[in-house]
Amino acid sequence: MRKTILMLAMLAIACGGHDGANAGVAAGKPDEPSAGAEALVFPASAAVGEEGARRPGDGVALRVWSPTPIGVLSADALEAYRVVLEAENTGGQDLSVASSWARTRIQRANGDAIEGCLGAPVAVPDTAAIAPGGSLFVSLPAPCALESGGRYQVLVDLSIGARFGENAESVRSARHEIVVNTELPPFRGDELPPIPQR
Repeated sequence: MRKTILMLAMLAIACGGHDGANAGVAAGKPDEPSAGAEALVFPASAAVGEEGARRPGDGVALRVWSPTPIGVLSADALEAYRVVLEAENTGGQDLSVASSWARTRIQRANGDAIEGCLGAPVAVPDTAAIAPGGSLFVSLPAPCALESGGRYQVLVDLSIGARFGENAESVRSARHEIVVNTELPPFRGDELPPIPQR
């Protein structure tokens, strides 16, 4: 099956920078996706029509990755640390991504929450859809500084077809583990992590 890839790079912009708390929301209610986020869509082939597009169900496979191991992640390097989510349409119909959002969060390896480590939701542009066998890639910054060594879980929540707060059942999450090693130089990278081969 020919794989069509739709690239989506989302850059969350925090008002006044990061202070270890959630990213600021530039417009709208505090609980809505940030209207001030910059989003770019890079279609790899012809646009997919909305007619016949479906809401998510079984048929959406998620993968997440980001650099690991890393040195200490300070507040001034959060935009450089990119967390990438792939949402693959494994179904047989177009998948509409209208009214969708994504956000990052980091927790301890044992699952305990870290205060201030829940990113603000960022809206996915309404103009995109995922063809069967195609993927949507979402790139988001780290939501908080990680200044203590150890193992952490990086998670990305994705809701396809429901605005933030509308339908909790639409939210899907993917996670992976990262290691912060205080003996490594502080993280300063500025590139997306390479896409791992399946």
